[in-house]
Amino acid sequence: VQYSLKEPIEFTKDGYYGEISGRDSEWTGGYVYSQDPSAMYPAVSLNVKPGDKVLDLCAAPGGKSTALASLLDDTGLLVANEISKSRAKDLRENLERWGATNVVVTNESPDRLSKKLPHFFDKILVDAPCSGEGMFRKDPAATQYWSSDYVLTCQTRQKEILSEAMKMLKPDGEIVYSTCTYSLEENEDQVNYMVDKLQMELLDIKKQPGMTGGFQNDHVVRMYPH
Repeated sequence: VQYSLKEPIEFTKDGYYGEISGRDSEWTGGYVYSQDPSAMYPAVSLNVKPGDKVLDLCAAPGGKSTALASLLDDTGLLVANEISKSRAKDLRENLERWGATNVVVTNESPDRLSKKLPHFFDKILVDAPCSGEGMFRKDPAATQYWSSDYVLTCQTRQKEILSEAMKMLKPDGEIVYSTCTYSLEENEDQVNYMVDKLQMELLDIKKQPGMTGGFQNDHVVRMYPH
């Protein structure tokens, strides 16, 4: 185990720099969950309050769901959804290890979910499936399936997901949209889509160390590995 509680991550109350193996007892016992700092921020920025009804729409493997569950502190409700059946099993196992008692894990497409839960959630996190350019630095296989056409395929899928997410949001609710990719098509362009087509209002987001504004849009936050 290569972690300690001596290097806190600035924008979290319980995040620290270090490394841990999925085979370590701290991981399997639900004491620690490992993820990149950039992956922690979407859950933090959703500004979840105890008692909220929260949806993590694209939730597997569960890093952001465990963070959201912690913020809810066993109050309200967290629905953690994953469209892939195999990945939904990983999601369930991670949340079980976390010990959260106010979580429902679902294995549904966004359009089926939106029919059952119209205007239901106070907060929704859409950590969308994307072209994965942010994975290049640690997963060489990610470079093999990338193409400019794949970016556009992801963009179309993301718009469909966001449209369904909007149907499940309360009138005064909030959505955080995030990806682990760099392309404008999957980030700033999607923010413009939400404003222009889905009639959403952009809210200010607090920048933290290591963050920059988006391209021609300071409501977007980008986090780079360096």
